[in-house]
Amino acid sequence: MYRPFLPSGYDGGYYFYDLNVKLNYEFSEKDRVYLSGYFGRDKFFFSSKEGANLFEGGINWGNATATLRWNHLYNNKLFSNTSLIFSDYTFENYITTTFETQKFMLRYSTGIQDWSFKHDIDYRPAPAHSIRAGVHAIYHRFTPNALVVEDNAATEQINDVRRLYAWENAVYVEDVIKVGSRVRLNPGIRLTHFAPKEKSYINLEPRLSIAYQFKPDIALKASYAIMNQYIHLLSNTGVGLPTDLWVPSTNNLNPQRSQQVAAGIVKDFEEKEFSVSVEGYYKKSDGIIAYKEGASFLEAQGVDESGATFN
Repeated sequence: MYRPFLPSGYDGGYYFYDLNVKLNYEFSEKDRVYLSGYFGRDKFFFSSKEGANLFEGGINWGNATATLRWNHLYNNKLFSNTSLIFSDYTFENYITTTFETQKFMLRYSTGIQDWSFKHDIDYRPAPAHSIRAGVHAIYHRFTPNALVVEDNAATEQINDVRRLYAWENAVYVEDVIKVGSRVRLNPGIRLTHFAPKEKSYINLEPRLSIAYQFKPDIALKASYAIMNQYIHLLSNTGVGLPTDLWVPSTNNLNPQRSQQVAAGIVKDFEEKEFSVSVEGYYKKSDGIIAYKEGASFLEAQGVDESGATFN
């Protein structure tokens, strides 16, 4: 809408799109297949031209995901979900300058691609008892730094693409059981494994939550959990753009680890069909990474295969 008001020789704009697709097919009373996808992209661009001189640039970012899920009902007490998942996040910025016969182009991008397999089962031996278990496997491909530079005046050509690969696996089991009419327990344990180049991390993640029905309309609840995150997110809070940089744990970069304790109270208003809850938590985190003071996304060097960190 503002293009007609731009000075002569100047152009620019911004657009985005989001597309959601979902297809379901019922093979039988016990088998259903779900295919879903999300595709979104944002693009900002600008250009200015004065005679034979042209200056262009822009920033692009977006996500694409696709999931194929098979739901199988073994019997009234046991069913499973098996999923294949693909996701792709990219961020890119570029600048191109042209002076008559001379041209300089710089393009920087980063991203992460995931290929995932999940198999989850849900067993309900009784109305007050539910057991869940499953295995997850993810193959990550990180591109923390992809730099392309072309300068025909200096005959310089740089195509520096750095990629990291890692497997992330997990197996878990949890139990949800009611003890009497007032207590509900939810214990669980998860074994995680993360394997970047020449390194393996294995961690146990126990968790427990308890809910106590103090009155028919009031419940007290508490929980404790240990969690590990093997993918680090670097964000520049000083820039109002989605400059997210995803990097994995490496030989020199340990996973993020947290311990959390939470407690709260819930009050139900059944006649008016709503509830109110108040909850507090204490969380201790280790292994959090961030930019150094004064550094920015555009100055980051990324993480190479040796585990070198950032500016």
